Amino acid sequence: MPPVTLQRRIGGTTYIVSSRFNERAKEDMVAKVKRLILSDSGQ
Repeated sequence: MPPVTLQRRIGGTTYIVSSRFNERAKEDMVAKVKRLILSDSGQ
């Protein structure tokens, strides 16, 4: 799968974010973000 690239301009700065996805990942992005938030909050 090719990388996903997003470009946003906020004020005078342009941000370019590129994401790659592992087809063999054991969890999807929603599950991963939820896990990271919960682990960061100490739960």
